[in-house]
Amino acid sequence: MPRKKQKPKPKSKNGMKNFLFLIVCLLVGGGFGAFISTQARSYNALRADYNYIQSHIANEEAIAEELAYQLAHFDSDAMIATIAREQFGWIRPDEIVFRVREE
Repeated sequence: MPRKKQKPKPKSKNGMKNFLFLIVCLLVGGGFGAFISTQARSYNALRADYNYIQSHIANEEAIAEELAYQLAHFDSDAMIATIAREQFGWIRPDEIVFRVREE
């Protein structure tokens, strides 16, 4: 049996529609990707600022803790007397001071 000749199929416009749909999808996807990348950069910059501020807060809290310890330590009468003697050379009224000459 001889084969019948097949008629050529008419070109449909679906190919062009699919191509345009693909182009639109790529453009929308590219725009969405650009938007996400700028948002990610902004987020990373804000996260770095947040970490920097948190480290400074921790540092300042450590300094405040040290100063509170020193305030409690230097608030005692014995420490005040020691500082007055060592740094200012003060003596009590009933004390006798001996000075040693250094040669």
